[in-house]
Formats: sequence, structure tokens, C-alpha cells
Amino acid sequence: MYWLAHDMGAAGPTPPLLREGQRRIAADPGLAAAMVRIFNHDLRPSEVFTPTFFVATMAQALRHGRGQRRAIMRDARTAAVDELRRRRARRSMAPGAVAGVLGSRRADRRPRDLSPA
Repeated sequence: MYWLAHDMGAAGPTPPLLREGQRRIAADPGLAAAMVRIFNHDLRPSEVFTPTFFVATMAQALRHGRGQRRAIMRDARTAAVDELRRRRARRSMAPGAVAGVLGSRRADRRPRDLSPA
């Protein structure tokens, strides 16, 4: 969740590949609903933004962004390298640290005891 928010809210102009992904989300009610579920911690970003989503988004970006193909390919390479780096970092963490850092699903959380002590 952290990395999704980091990538979506980065300062500066929106890269063409991310812009195409945002267009797909806005155009598809199912993807828009999935985004809400991600923000509610009901779904993990990796359950929605799969390699298939990435390839289809890249294909649409290349089709629509004729003058920006080099920038789109650079964005795709950067996104792939970032994802590999993040997965490697996740693997090297202690198992208990992964849930705390990367967030867990709301359904997996235990309710806190809010009764007075």
C-alpha cells in the first residue's frame, strides 16, 4: 500500500505509463471499486495490479502515446526494476516485519480490546 501511494502521489508531472494506468482505472468501474478496496485495506495492490494489468496498460500507452514511446519504455523499465527491488526487500525482511511494514488485510486483523483497564 505504501509503494502504491508513493508512486501515485509523486511530485512532478505524471509519467505517461502511470497516466494510462489511471485512465484505465477511471474508465473501468471494476478497477475503480478495486482501488477503493485497496485504500480500505481489503485488497493488496498486488492482487489488482498484476503483470497482466501492467502489460495491457503498457500496450495501451504505446498505442495512445505515439510521440512518447521512448518515455513509456523508460517508465516501464523503471517500474519493473522498482518492483523487483521491492520484492527482494520484502523477501529479506523478517516474516513478522512484512505485515507491519507492508500492511495487512483488514479481514486478517484482530480487533483490539478497547475496554478500560
